Amino acid sequence: MAFTLAPAEGKDFVNRQELLREMVETLSDRKTRMGFALYGRRRIGKTSVLLEAKRKLEKNGWVVPVYFSMWRLTENTIEEFSRLATAEILEAYKERLSLKHRASDFLEASVRELKRMLEELKISVKLKGELELVFQAAARHEKREPALLLESVLQVAENLAEETGTRCVLIIDEFPLVMKIKNGSRFGEQIVKSLRTSYETKKNVILCIAGSIRKTMEIAVLSSTSALYRQLIVREVAPLEEKHIKELMERNAERKFSEEEAKMVFGFCKGFPFYAQAIGKTLEKQKISRKAIGSAVERFLKEEGTILFMEELEKLPPKEKVVAKALSLSGPCFPSELEEKVGEKSSNTVKVLQYLEEKGVAEKTSEGRYDLEDPIFKLWLSKRE
Repeated sequence: MAFTLAPAEGKDFVNRQELLREMVETLSDRKTRMGFALYGRRRIGKTSVLLEAKRKLEKNGWVVPVYFSMWRLTENTIEEFSRLATAEILEAYKERLSLKHRASDFLEASVRELKRMLEELKISVKLKGELELVFQAAARHEKREPALLLESVLQVAENLAEETGTRCVLIIDEFPLVMKIKNGSRFGEQIVKSLRTSYETKKNVILCIAGSIRKTMEIAVLSSTSALYRQLIVREVAPLEEKHIKELMERNAERKFSEEEAKMVFGFCKGFPFYAQAIGKTLEKQKISRKAIGSAVERFLKEEGTILFMEELEKLPPKEKVVAKALSLSGPCFPSELEEKVGEKSSNTVKVLQYLEEKGVAEKTSEGRYDLEDPIFKLWLSKRE
């Protein structure tokens, strides 16, 4: 085994067995129709949980899990989402349909080729019609009613599940990005409402979502006014405990870490497996010691960290950069405490903090204080001139 910055699956997966067991048992239970909504900070391991759940569900012949990441979208249109998501669903059912073509071939086919390929499928006329609706909109560059396209995606999953005697578990990673999908202009919360309306009518499709931006997840599922409120089991993916970071490091390095060495790694990564893996990669082919770990941390902040965080920082407007910098140099604080540091009125500072919160850069505590959400980004930013 080796350190990796990719999502962990199988033997690389550490801890969170209780959450994983709950997900797999619930999603496999024929008497239960409840999905999950996972939320947590960026790089905390939500994707790893989703992919490991998918891997385990695939062993159950009755459940067909379909994983789709919103990061795949480049155009951020409803047409792009519908055709890519539908292709992923079709790919998941490939063996059950004895599909001769790759699902991606349907995306690239002309209208005539598409009709021919659909005719070869041993599925109902109704299902062929749903697939044609989605894929022809792409082939002909047609604009379709957004709610109709969204309904077609779920209906394809519903019909495939019904015709194959299975349950389709549709996993959407980085779900908050759904609200950025546009059709000339952004749909925002309306697309989640449309999804809820369609989802309520499905008997064989279970939805699982995950998101990093708590503010958007609240709009979608966490608050009592959310479109998907009480439709999904909500679980937070929290940072790993120190003992589990130690297990992660020892398993991947294939050697023991002393309590002091493990404490140093945990002190830096704060329970974020991504950052523990990053330090591990930096330590590869080195003799592990407290000095080596300290050097690896400094190297990460200067090199990999700069590449990772600079892009995020540059996306922020000037005022948001100033406020983010001020937060990096302080602990959690009230907007009024930032006023003097940023040279802005408290009311203006509150607006900037709300923008940062909406972007998942800052978080608001129950006491009303604000802080940067990612402790490693905070450390990196605090060291910048």
